[in-house]
Amino acid sequence: MPPAAPASHLPPTLQLPSDPMTSNTPFRFRSVATFLSLAAVGIASGLLAGKLYLLWQTLA
Repeated sequence: MPPAAPASHLPPTLQLPSDPMTSNTPFRFRSVATFLSLAAVGIASGLLAGKLYLLWQTLA
């Protein structure tokens, strides 16, 4: 089995960017924003469902 090739022999798609902070910031921000928005929607829908459930319990 041949030894593993150094990182310089990898194809360009597998090489790490020269500055990962600047190149990955939009993707990181987008994923964090998506997660936060989904969490906010989930919390809001949960609170709304809880309010409706309490209202239904008081009316029943």
